[in-house]
Amino acid sequence: MDKDYIKNIISDIAAKRVKEDTVPSYALMEDVKRAVSDDLVNALREMCKDGTLEWHKTLNSVGFSVKGGVHE
Repeated sequence: MDKDYIKNIISDIAAKRVKEDTVPSYALMEDVKRAVSDDLVNALREMCKDGTLEWHKTLNSVGFSVKGGVHE
């Protein structure tokens, strides 16, 4: 995972907390995990829309495969 990506997420969260005068003013682990998860879900949605990935609904989850076979 890109370190700058994580640093930017933490910086954005901390700036938002300072602006809103929220204590603590630093990014909490749950905030970081939520932001990364949101970005992941958005990327997966875009990849399914543009045909890069196929999604498969299972009983308890959703799975993904590379359209056209396994990427090597």
